[in-house]
Amino acid sequence: MLTNPQEINTLLRLMDDPDQEVFSSVSNRIISLGSDVIPYLEHHWETNEDPLTQDRVEMLIHRLQWQDLKLAFSEWINHGSDNLIDGLMLLSKHRYPEYDFSRSLKEIDKFKRNIWLELNGFMTPLEQVNVLCNMLFNYYKLKGNEVNYAKSDEFLLTHVIETKNGNAVSNTMLILVLSELFDINIKLIGIPRQFILGCFDAHEQILFYLDGATGIMYSEAEVHTYFKRVGLSPTPSYFKAKDNTAVISAFLSEYKKCFNSENQSGTLSELEELLEMLNRE
Repeated sequence: MLTNPQEINTLLRLMDDPDQEVFSSVSNRIISLGSDVIPYLEHHWETNEDPLTQDRVEMLIHRLQWQDLKLAFSEWINHGSDNLIDGLMLLSKHRYPEYDFSRSLKEIDKFKRNIWLELNGFMTPLEQVNVLCNMLFNYYKLKGNEVNYAKSDEFLLTHVIETKNGNAVSNTMLILVLSELFDINIKLIGIPRQFILGCFDAHEQILFYLDGATGIMYSEAEVHTYFKRVGLSPTPSYFKAKDNTAVISAFLSEYKKCFNSENQSGTLSELEELLEMLNRE
């Protein structure tokens, strides 16, 4: 906890100093105090009409939030990656740091309760997946739009949970999260240009395939027809189940394509840094 509000107020009074070296020293000290200082920064922004000071405050708030996010993401990679939803929520937090994530978690609980009522312990994997997809795409009317990199929100798990309106990437993430909750052995696999899921048996052999965007199931023959159509030769790596860190990596590789304009370079570089953190593990 912060113990010296007087020091913080002194630092804030120096925020409008035109000397860049003074501001650099002030900002480094503020960052060292951690995210507890954010309410002070927000109040300073609200009570100060100087554009330079407001820009500097916004920059510092973002730096503090980014610092916290990287720490949380590193912790997830090292200790929490068995829980996919936590990793995906962190990526939504990168975009909307002030968002109340309890709303999305409550919606997930509703999904879970309603799907659970339709499941029983005697169902085959095919029957379980049928129930899951029927609830999502027929009961909840989940939509799978064509991937559009100009609509970055459609990639986020929080968006698809609340609006029931996603794309191949976010719908796949939602299916994976719910499958994890019910111990249904569905995993993302590496088929190029697609977000395709495999339903695995106890021996890690694929029983059937699932299109994450639509919930449509495919046989092995249909998947191999796809390879012939696009002129690719299937290799074993395409059919290997991805763990949660690899799922997040695949998500980030697609999501970062939404931020390719010059004024989005900061967001892109941060997403690439998160991707590098995953790839170092």
